[in-house]
Amino acid sequence: MSPRRLALVTAPRAGEAFESWVDRMARVNRCPPAEVATMMGLGLRGASADVRPPLFGVRSDDVVRRTVFAATGVSDERVDAMHLSVFEGGPLSVSAVLAAGRARRLSAGQEWAVVHGSRACPCCLLVSGGVWQLWWKLSCAAVCPEHRVVLLDRCPSCGWVLRWGGERPRGVPAQWVRPPTCCANSVRGRPCSQWLPAVRVSRADGGTVEAQRRWLDVACGRVRPGLGGVEVAAVSGSRRFVRV
Repeated sequence: MSPRRLALVTAPRAGEAFESWVDRMARVNRCPPAEVATMMGLGLRGASADVRPPLFGVRSDDVVRRTVFAATGVSDERVDAMHLSVFEGGPLSVSAVLAAGRARRLSAGQEWAVVHGSRACPCCLLVSGGVWQLWWKLSCAAVCPEHRVVLLDRCPSCGWVLRWGGERPRGVPAQWVRPPTCCANSVRGRPCSQWLPAVRVSRADGGTVEAQRRWLDVACGRVRPGLGGVEVAAVSGSRRFVRV
Protein backbone atom coordinates (compact mmCIF):
# COMPACT_ATOMS: atom_id res chain seq x y z
CA MET A 1 0.00 0.00 0.00
CA SER A 2 1.43 3.38 -1.00
CA PRO A 3 1.92 6.02 1.70
CA ARG A 4 -0.30 9.09 1.83
CA ARG A 5 0.96 12.36 0.33
CA LEU A 6 2.60 14.55 2.97
CA ALA A 7 1.12 18.01 3.34
CA LEU A 8 4.49 19.70 3.85
CA VAL A 9 7.31 18.86 1.44
CA THR A 10 10.65 20.60 1.00
CA ALA A 11 12.48 19.99 -2.26
CA PRO A 12 15.89 18.29 -2.27
CA ARG A 13 18.81 20.63 -2.97
CA ALA A 14 21.54 20.05 -5.56
CA GLY A 15 24.09 17.52 -4.31
CA GLU A 16 22.21 16.87 -1.07
CA ALA A 17 22.55 13.59 0.81
CA PHE A 18 19.41 11.52 1.37
CA GLU A 19 19.79 11.64 5.17
CA SER A 20 20.05 15.42 5.00
CA TRP A 21 16.81 15.68 3.05
CA VAL A 22 15.00 13.37 5.50
CA ASP A 23 16.26 15.54 8.38
CA ARG A 24 15.00 18.72 6.67
CA MET A 25 11.68 17.06 5.91
CA ALA A 26 11.44 16.18 9.60
CA ARG A 27 12.15 19.79 10.51
CA VAL A 28 9.39 21.07 8.22
CA ASN A 29 6.88 18.50 9.50
CA ARG A 30 7.99 18.95 13.13
CA CYS A 31 8.49 15.27 13.83
CA PRO A 32 11.53 12.98 14.26
CA PRO A 33 13.36 11.73 11.13
CA ALA A 34 12.38 8.11 11.86
CA GLU A 35 8.71 9.12 11.80
CA VAL A 36 9.18 10.94 8.48
CA ALA A 37 10.95 7.87 7.07
CA THR A 38 7.99 5.75 8.12
CA MET A 39 5.51 8.18 6.55
CA MET A 40 7.54 8.01 3.33
CA GLY A 41 7.17 4.24 3.34
CA LEU A 42 10.84 3.57 4.08
CA GLY A 43 10.83 0.35 6.08
CA LEU A 44 13.13 0.52 9.10
CA ARG A 45 14.95 -2.72 9.83
CA GLY A 46 13.98 -4.51 12.99
CA ALA A 47 11.62 -3.52 15.76
CA SER A 48 13.54 -0.38 16.71
CA ALA A 49 13.31 2.79 14.62
CA ASP A 50 16.80 3.67 15.90
CA VAL A 51 18.41 1.37 13.30
CA ARG A 52 18.97 2.39 9.69
CA PRO A 53 17.53 0.35 6.82
CA PRO A 54 20.29 -1.59 5.01
CA LEU A 55 20.23 0.65 1.91
CA PHE A 56 19.45 3.93 3.67
CA GLY A 57 21.39 6.65 1.85
CA VAL A 58 23.50 4.13 -0.09
CA ARG A 59 21.30 2.91 -2.94
CA SER A 60 17.62 3.35 -3.75
CA ASP A 61 15.45 0.68 -5.33
CA ASP A 62 12.02 0.51 -6.97
CA VAL A 63 10.24 0.36 -3.62
CA VAL A 64 12.05 3.43 -2.27
CA ARG A 65 11.46 5.40 -5.45
CA ARG A 66 7.78 4.47 -5.60
CA THR A 67 6.99 5.22 -1.96
CA VAL A 68 9.00 8.44 -1.81
CA PHE A 69 7.26 9.71 -4.95
CA ALA A 70 3.86 8.83 -3.54
CA ALA A 71 4.60 10.64 -0.27
CA THR A 72 6.44 13.68 -1.63
CA GLY A 73 6.16 13.91 -5.42
CA VAL A 74 9.97 13.87 -5.72
CA SER A 75 11.02 12.12 -8.93
CA ASP A 76 12.99 8.89 -9.21
CA GLU A 77 15.96 10.77 -10.67
CA ARG A 78 16.16 13.18 -7.75
CA VAL A 79 15.87 10.34 -5.23
CA ASP A 80 18.68 8.41 -6.93
CA ALA A 81 20.83 11.57 -6.99
CA MET A 82 20.78 11.71 -3.18
CA HIS A 83 22.29 8.23 -2.77
CA LEU A 84 25.93 7.16 -2.79
CA SER A 85 25.21 4.97 -5.79
CA VAL A 86 25.59 8.07 -8.01
CA PHE A 87 29.35 7.54 -7.65
CA GLU A 88 29.16 3.95 -8.94
CA GLY A 89 31.36 3.61 -12.00
CA GLY A 90 33.95 5.93 -10.51
CA PRO A 91 36.10 5.11 -7.48
CA LEU A 92 33.20 3.90 -5.34
CA SER A 93 31.89 0.36 -5.35
CA VAL A 94 28.44 0.37 -3.82
CA SER A 95 28.44 -3.40 -3.44
CA ALA A 96 31.61 -3.19 -1.37
CA VAL A 97 30.10 -0.47 0.82
CA LEU A 98 26.94 -2.52 1.36
CA ALA A 99 29.01 -5.56 2.29
CA ALA A 100 31.05 -3.50 4.75
CA GLY A 101 27.82 -2.07 6.14
CA ARG A 102 27.05 -5.45 7.67
CA ALA A 103 29.97 -4.89 10.01
CA ARG A 104 29.19 -3.34 13.38
CA ARG A 105 31.35 -0.27 12.81
CA LEU A 106 32.94 1.25 9.73
CA SER A 107 36.25 3.05 9.44
CA ALA A 108 36.58 5.97 7.04
CA GLY A 109 40.05 4.72 6.16
CA GLN A 110 38.81 1.31 5.02
CA GLU A 111 36.09 2.21 2.51
CA TRP A 112 35.38 4.79 -0.17
CA ALA A 113 32.49 6.23 1.81
CA VAL A 114 31.49 6.91 5.39
CA VAL A 115 28.10 5.24 5.39
CA HIS A 116 26.92 6.14 8.90
CA GLY A 117 28.58 9.53 9.29
CA SER A 118 29.63 12.62 7.38
CA ARG A 119 32.15 15.40 7.23
CA ALA A 120 30.89 18.96 6.88
CA CYS A 121 31.83 22.47 5.85
CA PRO A 122 30.47 24.89 8.49
CA CYS A 123 30.44 27.69 5.91
CA CYS A 124 28.28 25.65 3.52
CA LEU A 125 25.89 24.71 6.32
CA LEU A 126 25.49 28.39 7.23
CA VAL A 127 24.86 29.52 3.65
CA SER A 128 22.48 26.65 2.80
CA GLY A 129 20.61 26.60 6.08
CA GLY A 130 21.70 23.05 6.87
CA VAL A 131 22.02 21.13 3.58
CA TRP A 132 24.55 18.31 3.98
CA GLN A 133 26.31 17.53 0.72
CA LEU A 134 26.49 13.91 -0.45
CA TRP A 135 30.18 14.12 -1.39
CA TRP A 136 31.06 14.95 2.22
CA LYS A 137 30.45 11.26 2.94
CA LEU A 138 33.26 10.17 0.62
CA SER A 139 36.40 9.11 2.45
CA CYS A 140 38.62 11.42 0.41
CA ALA A 141 36.52 14.49 1.23
CA ALA A 142 39.00 16.75 3.01
CA VAL A 143 38.46 20.40 2.12
CA CYS A 144 35.70 22.59 0.72
CA PRO A 145 36.82 23.92 -2.67
CA GLU A 146 34.32 26.78 -2.50
CA HIS A 147 35.22 28.15 0.93
CA ARG A 148 38.79 26.76 0.96
CA VAL A 149 38.53 25.38 4.49
CA VAL A 150 39.23 21.97 6.03
CA LEU A 151 36.07 19.92 6.55
CA LEU A 152 34.99 18.97 10.05
CA ASP A 153 34.74 15.27 10.84
CA ARG A 154 34.12 15.39 14.60
CA CYS A 155 32.06 17.64 16.81
CA PRO A 156 34.27 19.77 19.08
CA SER A 157 31.64 19.57 21.83
CA CYS A 158 30.70 15.88 22.05
CA GLY A 159 33.74 14.47 20.22
CA TRP A 160 31.72 12.06 18.07
CA VAL A 161 31.95 11.72 14.30
CA LEU A 162 29.36 14.03 12.73
CA ARG A 163 26.04 12.36 11.98
CA TRP A 164 27.42 9.13 13.46
CA GLY A 165 24.78 8.89 16.14
CA GLY A 166 26.91 9.49 19.23
CA GLU A 167 26.37 6.93 21.95
CA ARG A 168 23.81 5.17 19.75
CA PRO A 169 25.61 4.82 16.41
CA ARG A 170 23.80 4.11 13.16
CA GLY A 171 20.55 5.55 14.50
CA VAL A 172 17.78 7.35 12.66
CA PRO A 173 16.60 9.73 15.41
CA ALA A 174 13.21 8.60 16.67
CA GLN A 175 12.71 10.91 19.63
CA TRP A 176 13.62 14.41 18.47
CA VAL A 177 13.86 16.67 15.44
CA ARG A 178 17.49 17.06 14.45
CA PRO A 179 18.37 20.71 13.62
CA PRO A 180 20.19 20.59 10.26
CA THR A 181 22.90 23.08 11.30
CA CYS A 182 23.58 21.41 14.66
CA CYS A 183 25.61 18.34 15.57
CA ALA A 184 22.61 16.59 17.19
CA ASN A 185 24.51 13.40 17.99
CA SER A 186 22.90 11.45 20.82
CA VAL A 187 24.80 12.17 24.05
CA ARG A 188 23.39 10.75 27.29
CA GLY A 189 19.97 10.55 25.71
CA ARG A 190 19.90 14.13 24.42
CA PRO A 191 20.96 15.73 21.11
CA CYS A 192 24.26 17.61 21.11
CA SER A 193 23.43 21.31 20.69
CA GLN A 194 26.69 22.39 19.05
CA TRP A 195 25.87 24.89 16.27
CA LEU A 196 28.34 23.82 13.58
CA PRO A 197 28.59 27.14 11.65
CA ALA A 198 30.14 28.63 14.80
CA VAL A 199 33.02 26.12 14.83
CA ARG A 200 36.36 27.65 13.87
CA VAL A 201 37.86 25.88 10.87
CA SER A 202 41.34 25.83 9.37
CA ARG A 203 42.19 27.37 6.03
CA ALA A 204 43.28 24.94 3.32
CA ASP A 205 46.30 25.66 1.14
CA GLY A 206 45.88 26.13 -2.59
CA GLY A 207 47.51 22.84 -3.52
CA THR A 208 45.15 20.83 -1.32
CA VAL A 209 42.12 22.70 -2.67
CA GLU A 210 43.16 21.99 -6.26
CA ALA A 211 43.79 18.32 -5.46
CA GLN A 212 40.32 18.09 -3.91
CA ARG A 213 38.76 19.61 -7.03
CA ARG A 214 40.54 17.08 -9.26
CA TRP A 215 39.51 14.19 -7.05
CA LEU A 216 35.88 15.31 -7.10
CA ASP A 217 35.99 15.53 -10.89
CA VAL A 218 37.06 11.89 -10.94
CA ALA A 219 34.52 10.79 -8.31
CA CYS A 220 31.66 12.54 -10.12
CA GLY A 221 32.67 11.12 -13.50
CA ARG A 222 33.53 14.49 -15.04
CA VAL A 223 37.04 13.28 -15.91
CA ARG A 224 38.80 9.92 -16.03
CA PRO A 225 41.67 9.32 -13.60
CA GLY A 226 45.18 9.63 -14.98
CA LEU A 227 48.66 8.50 -14.07
CA GLY A 228 51.65 10.37 -15.44
CA GLY A 229 49.45 12.14 -17.95
CA VAL A 230 47.96 8.87 -19.23
CA GLU A 231 44.27 8.09 -18.76
CA VAL A 232 43.72 5.07 -16.52
CA ALA A 233 41.19 2.56 -17.80
CA ALA A 234 38.47 1.04 -15.66
CA VAL A 235 39.26 -2.24 -13.94
CA SER A 236 38.56 -5.16 -16.25
CA GLY A 237 35.25 -6.81 -15.50
CA SER A 238 34.23 -4.01 -13.15
CA ARG A 239 32.88 -0.50 -13.39
CA ARG A 240 35.33 0.73 -10.80
CA PHE A 241 38.35 2.85 -11.63
CA VAL A 242 41.63 2.24 -9.89
CA ARG A 243 42.23 4.18 -6.70
CA VAL A 244 44.07 7.47 -7.26
